[in-house]
Amino acid sequence: MSKPRGNKTSRAHRAARQQREVELLRDNPSLAELVVALRTSRTTLWRDLKQITQTVAAETREEARERRRQMVAEIDALKRIVMDSRTSDSRKVQLFLQLQVRLSKLLGLDAPSRSLVATFDLNKAVELMTDEEIVFHLCPRLTGDEWKRAREFMESLIAERGQNLLTDGGTEDGTQVPTERCGS
Repeated sequence: MSKPRGNKTSRAHRAARQQREVELLRDNPSLAELVVALRTSRTTLWRDLKQITQTVAAETREEARERRRQMVAEIDALKRIVMDSRTSDSRKVQLFLQLQVRLSKLLGLDAPSRSLVATFDLNKAVELMTDEEIVFHLCPRLTGDEWKRAREFMESLIAERGQNLLTDGGTEDGTQVPTERCGS
């Protein structure tokens, strides 16, 4: 024979315990007080509170959806009343637009847009790059005098590091580095 598996607590018993938890929560007790009052474990209490919170949140969301549907219907009815009224056309348009604004806000259509701003520190990037990466990224974009100034800068940078990669076209380990302008 196999051992029975699963929780032996019935749904009705669990629902009754959770109802009692909700009633006790109104007095704002500590968790230890709740555990003693309910004669249950902390784990069971935490699971029950999590389920209660999820249930309340779902009910609240559904109530909000229903209220939103009701308000949309009311605004639509008001728009029909405004359009059928005997007020001046300019007043109708003004009232209609006010109702449209309210409807847009209700439905979240006029929510503010979000933008993402990123900053880039070129000096930090250059510090993290190898000499070959610097040459690779700068070559396609430079022409004429810009290339000469960039080459002088790279040579001084490389000289500071104790290497002279650009004058002879290679390094001590045989790695080749371009000595002429890229793309030529």
